[in-house]
Amino acid sequence: MKLYVTCGLGSKLRKNYSVVEGLDYATCRRMVEAGTKLQFAFDYTEKDFGDTAERYGLTQVPLQPQGECE
Repeated sequence: MKLYVTCGLGSKLRKNYSVVEGLDYATCRRMVEAGTKLQFAFDYTEKDFGDTAERYGLTQVPLQPQGECE
């Protein structure tokens, strides 16, 4: 499955999202928590994320903590 991750409006990554692929939600969620050091706002399944990137002009970036990159 794919899990899509966004960051909060006040973060340097606010206009970005990341995608994690794993066997199931729990596996993806563990990878997100480890990869972001728990610094993310929301996660979405592929169905729930839908056209969010297009609607809000989000750019895909590698999974990372909010403060390390713009």
